[in-house]
Amino acid sequence: MFRADQPRLLVLDGLQQQLRVALDGRALSITRPDDSVALVPLARIDRIMSRGDILYSAQALTAAAQSGTLIAFLRGDGTMLAVLAAPQADGDSARATAPDRHRKLEVMLTDPRGSSHLKDFIWSEISRAALAAHEADPALAARLGPPALAEALRLALKAAGMAPTLGRNLTSFMALWVRQRCAERGMAATWCGLDPGRRPDLAAAFATILGWRALPLLRRQFRKAHRSPAHDSAASPAGKGHVALYWAELLTPRLQRNFDELFHRFDLFLDEMHRQSSQQRSRIWDG
Repeated sequence: MFRADQPRLLVLDGLQQQLRVALDGRALSITRPDDSVALVPLARIDRIMSRGDILYSAQALTAAAQSGTLIAFLRGDGTMLAVLAAPQADGDSARATAPDRHRKLEVMLTDPRGSSHLKDFIWSEISRAALAAHEADPALAARLGPPALAEALRLALKAAGMAPTLGRNLTSFMALWVRQRCAERGMAATWCGLDPGRRPDLAAAFATILGWRALPLLRRQFRKAHRSPAHDSAASPAGKGHVALYWAELLTPRLQRNFDELFHRFDLFLDEMHRQSSQQRSRIWDG
């Protein structure tokens, strides 16, 4: 189990030992095999990354969902298997808090050119972020999407002498963090990959963009860890994975600023597309 100094993320790792999670008042009670118990107030977390042999009580899952806490269930290699989301799947909460954005997104979906315009916007943002991260071919990174970022992250970890597979933990971290921020902005779950349908997964696209934005600082952190005397005596791969997530959590103030800027540009893009639709014009968004 791992929490950052100012916890918003809770990582539950049951690969080495079984954990039991129950509800204790307004906190999660986490019990280890030796019967030691840790209490984590739900008010202090907004995301849980859960991997391995972890037994949740129905009450704990329900309380987490009602508090707006997202739970990501990870495979053993750190990739995301499923997400338990707050009760927003029908989009009612999103429409109540951001009706104008929701309406513009839905209108865009009915426009035959809407998907093309949205792809142009996403590719432009990924290319710009990859260029800032000194990627050799930003345009190719935009076309490849998440796999290009995963490869860049794998190479950065490998260069620092760390397990390249830790990049999967960081990728899952970013995906969950962005989904939570999108939910806070009132974006319906149908646009965040949490509800099957024909709508694009904007949260996944935003996570790729922000991942490129975070990569330069993560590279510096990896290099510092590689030079640290404690590097050779570092803990197990699971422990290193937690350290990598801790670094990512330290980035969240910067991630939040980048997310706010990205969301602002996305709203401007929606406004422009809405104006063009109203005027029956088809000028491509140029970023």
